[in-house]
Amino acid sequence: MLGHGENSIYEIQQCLNEMHFLNTIPVIADIQDEKRMQEVFLKFKPEIVYHAAAHKHVPLMEGNVKEAIKNNIIGTKNMVNISAEANVERFIMISTDKTVAPTSVMGATKKSCRVDCSK
Repeated sequence: MLGHGENSIYEIQQCLNEMHFLNTIPVIADIQDEKRMQEVFLKFKPEIVYHAAAHKHVPLMEGNVKEAIKNNIIGTKNMVNISAEANVERFIMISTDKTVAPTSVMGATKKSCRVDCSK
């Protein structure tokens, strides 16, 4: 389990522990950091990647376009490329309905990711 937010990763780990999923390993990392992600993939050798990382709050992203692009597009591209390099069997991107005829920055960045992932 990998995420950028320490608090959310900790909370998820606690919930998983309560449900007796004791073999999860929390990793704090930023998907925009290509070198760090390569280290993580080399160490853990994932077979399946569930990619759910995204800035998703529409009003916030309208005022922070560069951050939406960096995280939603560049971060996803890093994950796709590193997954391919690591011979990951399945890459599953969690997306949104806002990619259909997007009317917001968030929707447009997520649509771009869907196109990249389908190649």
